[in-house]
Amino acid sequence: MRKYRAFFILDEQKIENMESFTTSVEEVIKEVGGVVEKTENLGRRQITAIDHNTATYLEVIVDIDPSKVTELKEKYRLNQAVIRLVVVIHDKPEITVLPKPDLV
Repeated sequence: MRKYRAFFILDEQKIENMESFTTSVEEVIKEVGGVVEKTENLGRRQITAIDHNTATYLEVIVDIDPSKVTELKEKYRLNQAVIRLVVVIHDKPEITVLPKPDLV
């Protein structure tokens, strides 16, 4: 299992209830064998698409087998409410704090 960050760019005119859509996304992720760690509605943003001016962004952080990512994308490929689904690896870089140099 690996940690991924999925961004759903959604057509707000085709989604009646954001909470029910979020719940359905969590159910689909569990169906393909993933575990949802965090779900966050990032709100409306302006986009440059032919048919859309604004869209709602939903971020989901998920633990899932790398072989199941394609299956997750395929589940939403024909969904009219999803303008775009982007799934990226969620690796937080380790931050090392260097000591301050002595200025003499």
